[in-house]
Amino acid sequence: MCIKQFRVRVNTYKTRIKWMQKNTKELYVLCGVDVRFASFSPDLKAKRYWLNEPFEFHYIINRYKFISSQKPPNKE
Repeated sequence: MCIKQFRVRVNTYKTRIKWMQKNTKELYVLCGVDVRFASFSPDLKAKRYWLNEPFEFHYIINRYKFISSQKPPNKE
């Protein structure tokens, strides 16, 4: 990959990651939705998490596993 393309990718990443964090926060605050995301920069040197802590993902994963293990009620 040439240097110019790489710089474009990094700049695009920086712009979009701000957008992603803003919209994730809006879902979390306004809708009460449990949202987490992880992102790696194009050069794989930088990581970003929202809500800032990677261990928070375990909470969401365990909650999903619990909910998905529950059998839906019969609608008969």
